[in-house]
Amino acid sequence: MTRLHEAQEELTRGYIKLSHNQVVLREDNTQLLEENAQLRKENSRLHVSITRLDKDIDDLWKAVNTLRYGNNWLDAMGSLMPEEFHNLYNDSMPSDGLSLHERVDVNKDKFEALILKLPNSRWPEVP
Repeated sequence: MTRLHEAQEELTRGYIKLSHNQVVLREDNTQLLEENAQLRKENSRLHVSITRLDKDIDDLWKAVNTLRYGNNWLDAMGSLMPEEFHNLYNDSMPSDGLSLHERVDVNKDKFEALILKLPNSRWPEVP
């Protein structure tokens, strides 16, 4: 019986150790889940910030080019996306005698949407 008793004690110690390890693993898992949730929140916040910065950069780039090149920049836009740009230009107010710049003012939202569709590498560099 002694040997059986020793084996039972050994099993009990092993079970206690296993139970303790299980508790530790659960605590570690809970901590990792909390850290993961925090990282996801931070990632989401950073994504929103980056998206805002991208839009701000695009808006600034557009404004700088408009200030630097005026109508020449708008003309260069037409050469980059001729069909869409000229369709919008021609549909703005046909045969009204308005200049391109005046037509852009009339349909500013549509032109801005078209301009923002351009990737940064295609922004015109007009001398």
